[in-house]
Amino acid sequence: MYEGHWLRIYRRLAFYNGQLPVGVVSVQERYVDDYHKLLIELEHLSGLDLHDFDISEQYLRPVKIAQDPVGKGVVYSSQRFIDKKVLRRKFRALARFFDQQFAEL
Repeated sequence: MYEGHWLRIYRRLAFYNGQLPVGVVSVQERYVDDYHKLLIELEHLSGLDLHDFDISEQYLRPVKIAQDPVGKGVVYSSQRFIDKKVLRRKFRALARFFDQQFAEL
């Protein structure tokens, strides 16, 4: 029963790790939201505390869209974004953690 859940979560994590937008520095907050949902599911299935793998709000920021030539007026996006490197680091750390936890299975 749980094997199907594990496989679905693994596939979603692999998809996001391999399919993050290419050619951009930042990705939309929705990727972080989905990542947090996956963490909750993994906690439920494994019984492990995965709060160390949460992505802090400090990493989510609007990006500068425009600035007047003088530099006084700046317009920021309404959506928040995260540096793609931060998201990749979290994916890798989570994968290493699970490899260590379940290496003997």
